Amino acid sequence: MTVRIFKMSVNQLEDLTILNHQEFISTLRSKLVHLITSDPYLIDIHPDNVTVDELVSLNELEHGQAMSLNIRRFDNSIINVIISQKCRVYELKRAIKNKFLLKLQRETLTKKYPLKISWRSVWKRYWLTTIDGEKLMDNNRLVKDYGIVNKSELTFVKRKREKN
Repeated sequence: MTVRIFKMSVNQLEDLTILNHQEFISTLRSKLVHLITSDPYLIDIHPDNVTVDELVSLNELEHGQAMSLNIRRFDNSIINVIISQKCRVYELKRAIKNKFLLKLQRETLTKKYPLKISWRSVWKRYWLTTIDGEKLMDNNRLVKDYGIVNKSELTFVKRKREKN
């Protein structure tokens, strides 16, 4: 174990100011907002309520360790999801769920009763499909096995009832 000892002069000690918790949080938040807004790779991030997961996934995307997928909803709006290169379908579904929940949280901060989604019901009623129409049926299969690469688009398709 290495211990580093830093020597400070009296002048340096006088320059240090003691901040209370609120001042520290305020200073840290302003520095973080400045860093995020000045970085061209972090433009899509909301600096007011950024999560660590968002920063990590954007960093992985920038270094080629992740891929960005566009999920088209029924209203034709698109939500961007970042997943690992070696992601399985169930991990993709979890990433979609987390992205939607985060989006809903940000949209309903002022609402008294936020909207809740039953993801079990969503996956029971809809398939995720590639742009070619291939259904992501096997949750344990790698996403790459379906031909999904960076910047691919996926859509929700209503499941048809299977007749016995």
